[in-house]
Amino acid sequence: MFETLDDKDTKEAKYLHFGIAVLAHCALSVFPLALPIGCIADGIAHSAFPIAAPFWPGTCSIALLCGFFMGYRAHARAASWTWVPATIGLTLYLLCAIISWTPDELRWTGFSRLSFAWYGAFGSEQHCADSECLGHLFIGATFLSAVLYSIGAKIGLLMRKREEGALAN
Repeated sequence: MFETLDDKDTKEAKYLHFGIAVLAHCALSVFPLALPIGCIADGIAHSAFPIAAPFWPGTCSIALLCGFFMGYRAHARAASWTWVPATIGLTLYLLCAIISWTPDELRWTGFSRLSFAWYGAFGSEQHCADSECLGHLFIGATFLSAVLYSIGAKIGLLMRKREEGALAN
């Protein structure tokens, strides 16, 4: 009826563990960016079909498969929540980019504040200006990898749950 100190500590530890697990999966979801397989596939795809960064099919496919594996095989519920920190990071980037540019600085770009910030994270390589497209790598590709990792994990968890339900019947 009443929570004891041990019950409260266990509940707080469970939430702390889940939060740490989500952050660990965020780091794991970005791992496909460094995978040679994803980079090679992206290089081949980019030479055949000029795809605007950060929509790299190799990296995105590997993030989706890694998430699926973590959801299906490891049954990691925290893996389906990696989109939350990635969305917070993207939002902070967009806010900082929108606030930091003055009208004088934007005049030479020909973009509004929001479109300039958006192109910095998701635009084509023609709109990188002097940033060397690092916004694509650190913001856009990281966000897409984390979201696809979450989607893959959720699909894996649902498939595992369905199989466990089928086995129980």
